[in-house]
Amino acid sequence: MNQLYLSKFTNLIPNYKDIHLLPKIIKKMFFDERLRKKFDIILKDGVLIDQHAELGKDVVIESGAAVLGNSKILKGKIKKGAIVIDSIIGKIDANPNSLFYLVEQLNDKKVSAKKDEMILDLIILKNEIIKKVRLVLKKWEDLNSKKFIIDGEEMLFDDIISLSKFKRDYINGTSYDFRKVLFNIPVKDLFEKNSILKRYEKNPILSPIPKNDWESKLVYNPAALRIDGIHYIVYRAFGNDHISRFGLAWSKNGLDIDGRLDFPIFIPTTEYEIPKNEKLNERKRERGGVEDPRLTIINKKIYMTYTAYSDKTQIALASIDIKDFINLKDISKNEIKNKWTKHGLLFPNTYDRNAVLFPEKINGKHALLRRPMISKKKNIAISYSNKIEEIWNNDFVDILKTRKNKWDSERIGAGQILRTVHGLLLIYHGVGINKGRRSYMLGVALLNPNNPSEILYRSKKPIFLPEEDYELYGWAPNVVFTNGITMKNKDSNEIIKDKDELLFYYDGGDKVIGVASAKLMDILSS
Repeated sequence: MNQLYLSKFTNLIPNYKDIHLLPKIIKKMFFDERLRKKFDIILKDGVLIDQHAELGKDVVIESGAAVLGNSKILKGKIKKGAIVIDSIIGKIDANPNSLFYLVEQLNDKKVSAKKDEMILDLIILKNEIIKKVRLVLKKWEDLNSKKFIIDGEEMLFDDIISLSKFKRDYINGTSYDFRKVLFNIPVKDLFEKNSILKRYEKNPILSPIPKNDWESKLVYNPAALRIDGIHYIVYRAFGNDHISRFGLAWSKNGLDIDGRLDFPIFIPTTEYEIPKNEKLNERKRERGGVEDPRLTIINKKIYMTYTAYSDKTQIALASIDIKDFINLKDISKNEIKNKWTKHGLLFPNTYDRNAVLFPEKINGKHALLRRPMISKKKNIAISYSNKIEEIWNNDFVDILKTRKNKWDSERIGAGQILRTVHGLLLIYHGVGINKGRRSYMLGVALLNPNNPSEILYRSKKPIFLPEEDYELYGWAPNVVFTNGITMKNKDSNEIIKDKDELLFYYDGGDKVIGVASAKLMDILSS
């Protein structure tokens, strides 16, 4: 269903191209009591206020303005003659005779409209990616011939409207479903902010590169290590063939990218990484490959656990010498493929994901966290093995479970294990409901280093959740997800102390990669 049907005011105009007529029609409501009653609108102190609208205490509305429909505004100014309809905005600056129609801005960025300017937000599905498109129009502008630039492509208004009529099974169903839920959330909850992690102001730091066929669509789910003062980011890349590979970027300060290879450092080559089932080749989403790397330094090697996606998702293991890893950025494409050793599947024929190795042995054995999907349970489990590079025994014990009616109620998965002065810090993702939408969020748990099944601490609330547009919209909307955390000023093999700053490299919307930071002491106080 088209999202524009959310607004009861659409039937005041002949069609969507006549949006510019709404201000003229709504001005009649200042003088027509019967029309106001029909739409549940009251006139108070010269302002039209819909009985379904909700305003924060820091909103200033001048006489002659209107706030209509299910609009929710936290703060800002709405000047004389400005009209806001079915919009959800954290901070607004509405100048005279401006119109805000279905505008959605859930973060701290101020939304402004100049005098006689109209703003319309549409949620569209283009190339299988959900986007928020903001159309800025001049008063009385003819929408029949108006062209807009969307992803570098000229589009007519009708074409954009047609893209907003999508239906998608993966998350939130339709554009109508995607927006409707927000109308039922109180303004104090809608704009509640979780500020433990601070986003880098230049996010996203990595985005798809259209000219590189193997990473032309998506870059996400990054792993990371800091070695000899350099932050290395190994990320999942997704291109035109919908097969996943791993790319490499690096940064000296951990924030700004200093280099990035034009070719992948790890590709699917084995039967357990390449689908044999022809039906998988016809899927709109993932068609196989190597997914979601996690890196752990053990002795003088870097071990990489990852999801091998052939006809099923399974956990695989590869390794590389540290000296070879740090030289990857300086060697040729042909040389790279000989640097990695693939050790195969750890739990053959088991549907599995989210595997991460412990950096040290536990009671003489190697340990690994995973999420076996043998039953409907989607918990974090632990397995042990005497040897790291061989098939592991498939025994496991759940150590962290989903929590009913909490932010991690649907599923959880391990991101990375870090050594701290307090114990083993597990960064994990959880799936639950955030602002009425199914969402991926991040949390932490502290494990006993001698017995990881003993949970010393677990965050009651997420430490990081989707708030920015590049997190709320994308290949998978409402996603923040990490496999890689480093210390800003220490290498990955060092112990983390309370005042050490951690850098979280994370996936936003399954499309781009950002970075956010916080000190250990603040993370453990969440």
